[in-house]
Amino acid sequence: RHRRRLREHHLALAALCGRLRGTTRPELNVIDASMLHAANALTLMHMPTLAALGRPPAPGQELLNGGLPNYRIYRTADGRALCFGPIEPKLFANFCEKVARPDLLDLFNRLGNDDAATAALHAALEKTFANSNLATWKVMLRDCDCCTTPVNDLREAVADEHLRALGLAFEIDDAEFGRLCLGGFPAGFTSASRQPTGLDAPAPGIGQHTTAILHDVIR
Repeated sequence: RHRRRLREHHLALAALCGRLRGTTRPELNVIDASMLHAANALTLMHMPTLAALGRPPAPGQELLNGGLPNYRIYRTADGRALCFGPIEPKLFANFCEKVARPDLLDLFNRLGNDDAATAALHAALEKTFANSNLATWKVMLRDCDCCTTPVNDLREAVADEHLRALGLAFEIDDAEFGRLCLGGFPAGFTSASRQPTGLDAPAPGIGQHTTAILHDVIR
């Protein structure tokens, strides 16, 4: 409910700003911002493939969806997953140095010109990541500039220090349910502004504020 109200407030403010700038066309006073708009925006980077090649991108075969061995997701020894994306040569070289695998650089340098090298690098990376569990990789690659990150489950995600610093996950105390983790609004000028106001108290019971709200409406 709080998120919906904040979204409505932001859209209303955007419409007011347009009016203050002298917008007189009625159609410009209506903001159409559906979930379809947001979902469609995620496909924009793939539209050039359709335009240039006349075909839709194939799952797991394009440059940025798994077609490159140095830009995909790999399984670790404990069945978890690690996003691996050192697409630039310098970043891949940093990874090779960190894991003491300089031999992988030769395969990397042949990508795009040698299908056998692509397959070999993919197999080598699969085997490499499968040798250790995710916790070990997180420690090993934490300070390595090689564009890798663990695939977190939701419990791990809301505990992530980056999300906490941005105000995208925070906690409140509830008398009935105890300590609760909630998500902040995904837009704001500061991390504090992402936490909706009024969430420092437990949620009201069913009908708890009905009388007060109706009183404000009809007076």
